[in-house]
Amino acid sequence: CVGCVWWVFYTDLCFALIRSDILLFKLQNPDFKMFLEKYTGQNIPDESTLPKNYIRNIYLETLSSIRGEIQDGPIWVSIDETIDVERRYIGNVVIGKLCDEPINSILLNCEKLEKSNHQTIANLFNDSMSLF
Repeated sequence: CVGCVWWVFYTDLCFALIRSDILLFKLQNPDFKMFLEKYTGQNIPDESTLPKNYIRNIYLETLSSIRGEIQDGPIWVSIDETIDVERRYIGNVVIGKLCDEPINSILLNCEKLEKSNHQTIANLFNDSMSLF
């Protein structure tokens, strides 16, 4: 459908930026925006449009992909807590499938923690497993 072209483009643009580690606010750079509009023939959305309308779908698609990769197989889980440069506690949950052939590990969840103790780590684990 003709009206769907922009929706697909915005979704693909958002996905490409996220996967390339390009922050969405870079879309406000006039030179970058003009380049994209010139060579794609599409209007480039405001940076605030993408999180409101497109990131949720990409997030759900990514979770579905992770579930598909792991399937019903046994998994391993690794939880790590660190302190970032602003002295915040950050918890990371990495998972992978237990199997004979090597498989990439997957960052399932990354959260800011109020503090680092057994309770916050247990909550992080439970929240992460409920995502999965």
